[in-house]
Amino acid sequence: MRISIKLKLLITYIILLGLPLWFIYYLSVEQTEQAIFQEVEMNVLKASNVLANISIEQETDVLNIRQLATQYSNSVDARFLILNHNREVIVDSAFLLEGNIINNNEIRSALERREGIGYYSQVDKQILQIAVPVIQEVSGARQVNGVVFASKDVTPLFTQLAEYKGSLFRIVMAASVIGFLIAIVGSITLARPIEKLSKSAQALGKGKLGVTVDIRRNDEIGQLANNFNKMSKELERIDKGRTQFIGDVSHELKTPLASIKSLIDAISHGERDMSLVDEYLRDIDGQIDRMNHLIKEILTLTKLEERGLQKSTVSLEESLDEAIQIVKPIAEQQNITIIKELETDFQIDCDPLRIIDVWVNVIDNAIKYSDTQKLDRWIRIYAENTQKGLRINISDNGIGIKPEHLEQIFEKFYRVETSRSRELGGAGIGLSIVKRIIELHNWDIDVKSQYGKGTTFIITIRDSYFFL
Repeated sequence: MRISIKLKLLITYIILLGLPLWFIYYLSVEQTEQAIFQEVEMNVLKASNVLANISIEQETDVLNIRQLATQYSNSVDARFLILNHNREVIVDSAFLLEGNIINNNEIRSALERREGIGYYSQVDKQILQIAVPVIQEVSGARQVNGVVFASKDVTPLFTQLAEYKGSLFRIVMAASVIGFLIAIVGSITLARPIEKLSKSAQALGKGKLGVTVDIRRNDEIGQLANNFNKMSKELERIDKGRTQFIGDVSHELKTPLASIKSLIDAISHGERDMSLVDEYLRDIDGQIDRMNHLIKEILTLTKLEERGLQKSTVSLEESLDEAIQIVKPIAEQQNITIIKELETDFQIDCDPLRIIDVWVNVIDNAIKYSDTQKLDRWIRIYAENTQKGLRINISDNGIGIKPEHLEQIFEKFYRVETSRSRELGGAGIGLSIVKRIIELHNWDIDVKSQYGKGTTFIITIRDSYFFL
């Protein structure tokens, strides 16, 4: 059987609040009862022992013993009887039982050299009875010659104790009821956000991505709710990105495939002009290269997520040189000069292959968006050692990027100039790959641009480099 968190919290509250209250009640009653009756017993015992000693010293002076018994009776508000060893009453402070034989548990205990104490109920009274032995030394032997027996009406003490117990019981009961109500409110208050989280988690598990819970608290539950909301929104964002990614990939593949199909249809339907056939075949080859490039970039993204990074320490200058060698033929075809300015070489902790992908993609992007109207076209690469880390700047004097496009250039399949990107074979994935590689290295990337003047990509390497 499943027990709800609300019931568990309620039971916990009751145990934590109820048990201590009733334990305090029991302990307080016990201690109060002991304190009240122990004092009365001690006073009566003291008077009884004094009379026992007097009985030994003035054994024959019954009149004086009776007078002293009456005095002590008034002193402690108790009745005293002095009995001989045959249980016959010799002296009675109330003058009622002299000459009678009395036998009870307390007297028998006293005759056995033990003090006897007992409480008895008589109709509407509570009576304390105490008996102490009268011990006398005869011929070197100690023997019991009699008993001092005392009885006291302790009904007022029982009444006082009952009133105290009743008052304390009412207080504890009221506190228990209040505690129970607090337990109910507390359990509901604590359980409600947990139940909300549970329902939202179930909805999330059923595919309702982006679901959130409205819990505004400044404790751990509130923090848990905030984390849940962030997770749900992030899952929604990832799912939307995945859906959009699939759609974008489908669209990017559909366009060259449609073009290839139309070109093949034209050839298969009897195109006789060989120059056109050659042109169609070149176009088909170009479209295949475009699809191959797109698939290669998609695989790069996938490998990044699946395999992570394979780090080692490499020379920054050698890494840049290798990347420049890859893109140099394309740059030379467009009369673009690549300038590398490093005053000092640095050793960087990175994934060498992925970092070369970063340099290649950024430089290749600068080549694609160079300004053909300018005679002197260049790409400048230089490093700066700053307080935030080592900054690698890749600048160009190309066409630049309009301000409204700057925040989106790292998104998958985003192209600033769609027609020019398609003409140059760009699929809009290169910079998103760059961004992801930089993030995995825990580095930073930023871009500054002036439309018509050029663009600078700034990559900041933090805490993972040193001078050569």
